[in-house]
Amino acid sequence: RSLYEGQRVEFEVVEGEKGPQAQNVHILDGISDATW
Repeated sequence: RSLYEGQRVEFEVVEGEKGPQAQNVHILDGISDATW
């Protein structure tokens, strides 16, 4: 999945094998309600 430059997102930070990573990413600007 991809984001457009400037899109606002909300996410949780979790500790992965290689350090912090984003999880449960939600797009906030209404262009898409995709979650990954």
